[in-house]
Amino acid sequence: MSFKAKASKSNQEKFIDSLENMLKGVRDLFAKVETKRADEKSTRDATNEKYLQLVDKQRQYFKTVIDFQEECARGELLQAKLQETIEASQEQEPATPMTPATPFFS
Repeated sequence: MSFKAKASKSNQEKFIDSLENMLKGVRDLFAKVETKRADEKSTRDATNEKYLQLVDKQRQYFKTVIDFQEECARGELLQAKLQETIEASQEQEPATPMTPATPFFS
C-alpha cells in the first residue's frame, strides 16, 4: 500500500467520524427542540383551557346580570301595580273617623 492510499483511508475515516459527530449533534439538537416544542404545546393547551373556562364564566356572568335586570324590572312593575292598587282602594273607601276603643270590660 502506498502512502497516498493510507492517507486517503485515514482521511476517509476522519471525514466519516466528522459526519457522524455532526449527525449526532443534529439529532441531539432535534431532540432538544422537540422537547421544547412539546413543553410549549403543553403550556399553550393549558392556557387555552383556562381561557375557555374564563369565557364560560363571562357568559354565565352576563346571563346572570341580564336575568337580574329582568327581575328588577319585573319587581318595579309589580311594585307600581301594588301602589296603584293601594291608591285605588284608598280612593274607594270613605274615610272613617277613628273612634277611641271602648273597653270590653267596664
